[in-house]
Amino acid sequence: MLLATDCAAYACGEFHERFLRDKALAIACPKLDDGQEQYLEKLAIAKAAAERAERRVPVKAIVLSVEGEVLAEEWV
Repeated sequence: MLLATDCAAYACGEFHERFLRDKALAIACPKLDDGQEQYLEKLAIAKAAAERAERRVPVKAIVLSVEGEVLAEEWV
């Protein structure tokens, strides 16, 4: 599962090959959507669920610049 901003694919030309391959996609716009606190709540729930799962479920946060360059990559 990949949660991405709607502009990520436009910023990063290799978005599909690098991040989306073989994953389901959920899209959000944290800058323009109302109810942004819902994003934080859902991410917190996903992280907690991964921590409680019987088998390891990797969760990785990747931050892209507006030019599509990876600014940060962290397993959370």
